[in-house]
Amino acid sequence: MGLIRREDRRNLVIGFTTLMMVMGAHALGETARDTLFLSGLSAESLPWAYLAIAGLALIVVRVNQWALNHVRDKRRLLSATMLASGVIDIGFWFWLRGDPQGRAFTLYVWTGLFATITVVQVWLLLDDVVNVAQAKRIFGPIAAGGVFGALLGSGLAERLIDFDLPARHLMLAAGVVLAVGAVAPLRWKRSELEGHDEEPAMPTDVAHGFRTLANHVYLRRLLLLVLLSTLALTGVDYVFKAAVDEYVDKASLATFFARFYLSLNAIALVVQLFISSRLLRAIGVSRTLYVLPLLLLVGTGTFLFIPALIPAILLKGADGSLRHSLHRTATEVLYLPLSRELRERFKGIIDGVGQRGGQAVASLGILAAVYLGADLVMVATVVVVLLAAWIGILVGLKKPYLALFRQSLRGGVDLHDPMIELDLHTLQGLLAALNSDRDEEVEVAVELFEYVDRVDLLPKLVLYHPSKAVALRALEVFARDGDPAFVPTARRLMRKGDPDVRAGALRAIAAVEAAPEVLGRALDDESAAVRATALVGMLSRNLGDREDLERRLSGAMMKGDTEVRLQLARAIRYTGDPQFSEWLEDLLADSDEAVRKEAALAVAALPDARFLPALLGLLGDADMRPAARKAFLAIGAPALEYLERALADVNLERKIRRHLPRTIHRFRNQWALDILQAALLGEEDGAVRYKILRALGRLRADERGLLLDTKAIEKLQARTLRRVTELTHLRAQLDAGQKAEPRRQTVGGDLLVTSLREKEVNALERVFRMQHLLRPRDAYQLYWRGLQSRDKARRAASRELVDHAFTGSVREAVLALIDDAPATRRVTEAAGVLDVELEELTYEAILERLIQDGSEAIRSLTAYHVAELGLTELEPQLEASRPEAGSIVAEVVERALAVLRGSEEVPPPSGAPHVA
Repeated sequence: MGLIRREDRRNLVIGFTTLMMVMGAHALGETARDTLFLSGLSAESLPWAYLAIAGLALIVVRVNQWALNHVRDKRRLLSATMLASGVIDIGFWFWLRGDPQGRAFTLYVWTGLFATITVVQVWLLLDDVVNVAQAKRIFGPIAAGGVFGALLGSGLAERLIDFDLPARHLMLAAGVVLAVGAVAPLRWKRSELEGHDEEPAMPTDVAHGFRTLANHVYLRRLLLLVLLSTLALTGVDYVFKAAVDEYVDKASLATFFARFYLSLNAIALVVQLFISSRLLRAIGVSRTLYVLPLLLLVGTGTFLFIPALIPAILLKGADGSLRHSLHRTATEVLYLPLSRELRERFKGIIDGVGQRGGQAVASLGILAAVYLGADLVMVATVVVVLLAAWIGILVGLKKPYLALFRQSLRGGVDLHDPMIELDLHTLQGLLAALNSDRDEEVEVAVELFEYVDRVDLLPKLVLYHPSKAVALRALEVFARDGDPAFVPTARRLMRKGDPDVRAGALRAIAAVEAAPEVLGRALDDESAAVRATALVGMLSRNLGDREDLERRLSGAMMKGDTEVRLQLARAIRYTGDPQFSEWLEDLLADSDEAVRKEAALAVAALPDARFLPALLGLLGDADMRPAARKAFLAIGAPALEYLERALADVNLERKIRRHLPRTIHRFRNQWALDILQAALLGEEDGAVRYKILRALGRLRADERGLLLDTKAIEKLQARTLRRVTELTHLRAQLDAGQKAEPRRQTVGGDLLVTSLREKEVNALERVFRMQHLLRPRDAYQLYWRGLQSRDKARRAASRELVDHAFTGSVREAVLALIDDAPATRRVTEAAGVLDVELEELTYEAILERLIQDGSEAIRSLTAYHVAELGLTELEPQLEASRPEAGSIVAEVVERALAVLRGSEEVPPPSGAPHVA
């Protein structure tokens, strides 16, 4: 992790070389520029030069944007720009022979424009060929190429000046360097750029130019960041050069600038090579960006107290040593969450307008300060204010930066939109859905009308839908809404048609009005299901002869078919009358699943603790589970207490027990959280433990006010990370042992390695779920899914989010374990962070340890593999680990022992068990 990899080398070498040539030429031009400018002009002319650069930069940026849109091969565009710039530099060498001091102003403007356009093109090209993970590995070394080039350029400038050559000769050297370096960008393969287009991009809207930039939160803040930083840095540059102009003799300017820039670039190279990448990995992009403005704040503060040359040199030293190394690297990473289209259109605008516009504003400010007679101390005071504003922008940049990565993982969809509002467009969509030929879509549309509380707009004619399921769902929605406007249509439904629909219409009518005449007529209906529904309705409203009605209801229960009992359960659910509890007990024990399910829903309307044992059995059936959970929730505290005891019962059927956590979670209170947390810390069954984690995660996300024992979760998280590290180490050694000896490459050996890898992944996922418990606001499941993607860009985006989401040693360990590096490297880094002692074991010693693993799947596969290899020396360990008869492990161990003793051959495996 963090080390240069084979796939990085080409991009690193070409990027390093290209930037080295560009910055080397710039350093030569910069030395010539400053020497000639301050020799012939005063520091008071600097603001005019800044202003000229800013104005022309707007034109240059538009030309560059046009070129990016029409020249799709960025390699050739950059190469042509470097070559043309080299020719212009050589042209300056000729032109400056006549009046070098008088033409220094033009030279100053040109060097500023050259830096604006060429450096932007280099980084745009790099942004297209790398993802954020690669960027963190190689942007630092590539930026070091720029610093190294500036160092070489400064060193060459000093040597040329030592030979008493005029400063204009530095422009000839700069031109030659650029002309030679123009070959480097062409060494990139075109396929690297084309392949990048296939990566999923975030949604873009670049049709409206500056309006898009102004409306895009992240782009707007990037522009403000560049603008404010340029304002501050321009002020710093003016303070430095004004101090030099005041304290350094004009005859010594060339030597001073050459040696100063040489020293500055040497320091910058050390920072870039030994500090930049480490700092980026250690504290992340957002925190690294604070380093330069904080140091400048300290330096400017020092100058305010000691306004002299040395503080000014130290101030410029912090700027020069960090701006093009550490700060540039971190700033370039900020563009990676953007899509390629957004980067191409707006990076040049942000860098050009932000930098040169900032210079223009700063220039006007400096001119005004000079005109008003302000001294350097007053200018430095303004710089302090600008630095504070710079830091303020950085504070607000982290949130949209991470949001863009999250959005890319979601495929460009923002999942945090506000709840749907039923405007005209939405209403039209829902009404159109009611006409769908797919019944599921119509049912969803009906439910949405209820969801947005506008059942009054749901057409009553939907009750005539040819699908029974749709008609019944609509009747339920109308009944729950309570508005009797649907009753006339429902009465017509009762005249003829499907008995289920007629029974549903009767229930809905009885739910919103007394309707004694409707219920009375239904008692004599030809359908037994309709008659049963009418009986329940009459009894619940005390209509008719009660004794006769109860006798008829008992007869319907005993003699009725499944459909009759189903309609009875539904009718009881609608009435919610306690007098029917006795019949519910019989319905919950019915042989038909649909009846039991409807009875469970009826319990939710008639909650009673006596139904708890019957409801518990329903949790093992996926179809009846939702209804049983509603009933548990309706019963309340007695149900939660009952579920707590059931979860602690390790002898309870696993198919029931593993669904208890999500049932408990639905109570959404502190008691439920305490039950689940206590169970998590002591649970041995991996499947149940995973379900507990999921339930706790949902509970924390839904009810953030509940109190969690974070210390206990953090300890469990650290323990799980150590377990992942140990498993990865064992698996890596096992894999290496199989490659070392081909006889170990058996079916069982392959299954064992695969199962260990699955166990690692599952354990690491638990770490993410525990982090969700600690910080429920972050979308850790989204990050985890991104890490499992086959797309490199999505994995890199997820790692960047993880970098900001985790903290401390957990962050470092997780980043190590999720990296794309080989397993041995990942394990070594994680073990160093977690203080895990890694043992180098023999192949047989690894198998001996795995025989005693807590997972039944791992123990079974290990026993099988031992038998495959005929490792009789492990027979005592197999014998000692044999569990009680009846389990899968016991059977596999028994057969493995038989193979080792020669009484049986190795059977073919049926497949790898699932590892929980």
